[in-house]
Amino acid sequence: SLPNGHLELFREALSKIAVSPCEATFVSEPMAAIEAAVHFNLFPSSGDDKKIVLFDVGTSSLRLYVLSTPPFEYDNDNENILYESVFSHFGGLTLQDACVNLLSRHFYNHPKELITDNMALQRLYDASESAILELSQGGGKDKNKRTNISIPYLSMDIKTMQPKHLEMGLSAEVLEQELNTILQHTTSSNDSNDNNALSTVMPKPTNISTLVSSMTMQALDQSAIHNPIAQIHKVLVMGGGGRSPII
Repeated sequence: SLPNGHLELFREALSKIAVSPCEATFVSEPMAAIEAAVHFNLFPSSGDDKKIVLFDVGTSSLRLYVLSTPPFEYDNDNENILYESVFSHFGGLTLQDACVNLLSRHFYNHPKELITDNMALQRLYDASESAILELSQGGGKDKNKRTNISIPYLSMDIKTMQPKHLEMGLSAEVLEQELNTILQHTTSSNDSNDNNALSTVMPKPTNISTLVSSMTMQALDQSAIHNPIAQIHKVLVMGGGGRSPII
């Protein structure tokens, strides 16, 4: 995934560090993910015309692809990527934002946007990342799973001039509820569905499950997949956010 105009610069850089003259083949990210899955025997090649559905949980967006099965035609991505949609402003970082919001309201009694101490805000993000990793252990399917968050010397009490420490317990269920609130706000905005990523026949998503369902229904409809069991070979999830307990 390279910005426009950077491909030739990248190709030139590769040619300079190569031990011998070589020709680099650039593959789009979803195709590379499937090739890697096949290489590491995560699933066998189907050997027929079945499709692959791929969810890319990025930092700030969810992408859904419908692709043909390997081998790919690398000269033409359009022959391989049959459908692509993007749900913007919602991804792996959103989960971290949700956790920071919970910590901020617990400690400061206001949302993170009102925090003026940048160092304290960074410590909240660091603690949130650790908490999400803890809740993700074992696949993250247990909503009752809890973790304890401890941040010593996060602030100073102006009246007593004594340090203030953050101590808070957090469950996967509470974190999911906060994330759902952010999702509902995102779906109500006009710019989050500007590319018709969501189904037009389903209600607006209110949680991760209905979001994935809506994106999937739209993809199947646009790709003319009427019998998913027979026509879809595998479903893959890629991206760092795919490891989160909610996903």
